[in-house]
Amino acid sequence: MTTQQRIPRARIVLSAVVAAVAIGALLVFWLQPSTTDQDIVHSAATERHQVRLTIEHTGIESGEWLLEITTDGTDPAAVDHVLVEPAMPSMGHALTPLTATAEGAGRFRVRDVTLPMRGQWEITVTIAALGTEDRVVFPLLVTG
Repeated sequence: MTTQQRIPRARIVLSAVVAAVAIGALLVFWLQPSTTDQDIVHSAATERHQVRLTIEHTGIESGEWLLEITTDGTDPAAVDHVLVEPAMPSMGHALTPLTATAEGAGRFRVRDVTLPMRGQWEITVTIAALGTEDRVVFPLLVTG
């Protein structure tokens, strides 16, 4: 003979309410677009160039990226053009390459960059100069 204990109805309702509130809070946190107020700065180098990438806004909304390209860390490099290629290898996504606009000696800007989803991105910067191409890859984690 087995006996069953009944769980009070109030306890079941309370548990369901607590679970619903917790799930709702997680959804609000996860779905809320967020940005970072601080610039993200990455640096990398090839044999010929040093590249500094400043991301002035990151997130699933659009932002601006500044590229500073030098030959030795201080002297602006003579560059023909710069392409920026955001990709998310883990998901098989790649965005259309963006051409950076020259703003001055060794300074280039990419405007209205939109990364459509959260996660780990790789930003490939291709520098064309003097008939050669250099590439650097920057990691970028988009959380908001």
